[in-house]
Amino acid sequence: MSANKVDLERKVQGLIEQIRPYLQNDGGDIKFKLNFFGFFLQN
Repeated sequence: MSANKVDLERKVQGLIEQIRPYLQNDGGDIKFKLNFFGFFLQN
């Protein structure tokens, strides 16, 4: 279970790195991360 979570977090981090250039600022990046991880934690 924990191994799957680590793998998922790595994949999410990779997606964030790809999306980052399109974000306006760090505030948006942080908000995006919180929303993204919150979505996975709920499921």
